[in-house]
Amino acid sequence: MTNNYQLINKLIETVCDSAALLADDPDYDNVYRPAFQQVITLLQRLNDGDLNDWPGVTHD
Repeated sequence: MTNNYQLINKLIETVCDSAALLADDPDYDNVYRPAFQQVITLLQRLNDGDLNDWPGVTHD
């Protein structure tokens, strides 16, 4: 579990770094920011084990 937690935190860090690189782009607020926020939220919820109501998640 710890390894998954560390991996997801590294992914969140990488997404944040990527967002910072694009912050000066004129489309940042309308295009990139919402996408990055959704990815970060998904990764945080994955870390918390809280994806039951995430769109597209199915259960066997």
